[in-house]
Amino acid sequence: MTDEKAKPKKTSKFTKNINKESLRKSFDKSIDFSIEKSKAALAQVKPVSEKVLKESVEFSMELTEEFADKIKDIKSKLKEERIRRRAKIYLSVLFAGLIIFGSIYHFVWNYFSEPGKYPISKVEVMGTYQYVKSGDIQVALIPYVQKGLFGMPELAAEEALEQIPGVEDASIWRVYPDKIRVVVREKAAIAELNNQLLAADGSMFPPTINAAKANVPVLKGNPQYVKQMLAMLESITPVFGDANLTVTGFGLLPNGDWQVEVNHQVWITLGKKDLVNRVANFLNIYPTLIKNAPPGAVLTSVDLRYAHGFSAVWSSANS
Repeated sequence: MTDEKAKPKKTSKFTKNINKESLRKSFDKSIDFSIEKSKAALAQVKPVSEKVLKESVEFSMELTEEFADKIKDIKSKLKEERIRRRAKIYLSVLFAGLIIFGSIYHFVWNYFSEPGKYPISKVEVMGTYQYVKSGDIQVALIPYVQKGLFGMPELAAEEALEQIPGVEDASIWRVYPDKIRVVVREKAAIAELNNQLLAADGSMFPPTINAAKANVPVLKGNPQYVKQMLAMLESITPVFGDANLTVTGFGLLPNGDWQVEVNHQVWITLGKKDLVNRVANFLNIYPTLIKNAPPGAVLTSVDLRYAHGFSAVWSSANS
């Protein structure tokens, strides 16, 4: 036997092609498997990643907003601090200016206010007065006029004038260089009681002329009922005025009955209540009553206290 060397087996071309095809399929399967696994892994990871990403974005936005708010708050505080500092500076300057101005004003005013430096040579009283005496005005002003034009305290002088009986209010003006102007407003007298004039507020002051010239009604009765008398007089007067009768007197009798005088001639007793209606009813027939008066007779008094009428007293014109 002869030794023969072992020879390699020959692989056919067909076999080689099969092996390549198998390898390629295996590789494709491996790739497809890897892709599927990757997709499955991504499918599981994706929601988690999106959630994490969303939370990260939201957290970042919250941090940004918080940081922006802090920046805004810091800017606002800085602005307020600047405003406060400026206000303090302005107030300090203003306060200092006021102190300087006040000091200068005080010095100048004191200089001009020295008695005798700028004396008042003329007092001009404006208007005419029916109830206030000019002498009372002069006496009230003497202590203040002596202080000079600048030294005179006009408010105190006005208060002194308002203490004069019959004065409602007073005003004083300085007229440079050496004069003051005085305006006094009198109280309006609406009645007279016990030789004293009455104002609407119930205050009393002495008259300088008689009540007839003042053309105010004369009240009769207890002075403690002045306010009640004035209130009743105010309500009754227009009723007689509509009948062209002037109320010249009014009174309250001791028994509580009210009386009224018209045209300085006729006293009418009204009673205690329902006065306006009684007067209105009487005035409705008053023209007829006067028209049918006896010849030469003058109506002197009327009593309205009857339930269904009144009584009248007449006197002779010659009596």
